[in-house]
Amino acid sequence: MGEAEMKTLGPFIHLGNPKVRIKIGATVTWEELKESRAMPSRFVVQPNGLLARFSTVVDDFTHLNMTEDEARAVVARGYAEEAARDAEESIARAKSNPGRWLEAVGIVEQVYGPEVAKRRVAESEA
Repeated sequence: MGEAEMKTLGPFIHLGNPKVRIKIGATVTWEELKESRAMPSRFVVQPNGLLARFSTVVDDFTHLNMTEDEARAVVARGYAEEAARDAEESIARAKSNPGRWLEAVGIVEQVYGPEVAKRRVAESEA
């Protein structure tokens, strides 16, 4: 199945992960499914000794003929992409609420005292 092709999922989707929100009968791109970190999947050893990644969402292989290093890279790339998305969302939340700084300074003051809080503020202005 090519990257541009679409795959319609029927009513028998295996949703083993509550984060997966695919409407029954929804049309999604193969790439969206293949690259999704929420997609339940597992590695299996092929008869030729190489690794494959099997998806229980689409009940098909998303990667074939991988070495161990390639399998590690697939997982690492997924985690890196997820971490980048998480970082972008966190940065956007921080920028949308400048009052979070004062809230955080207040927590430091409650936990460590006013002198430490003042020091943190001074360090941030340096």
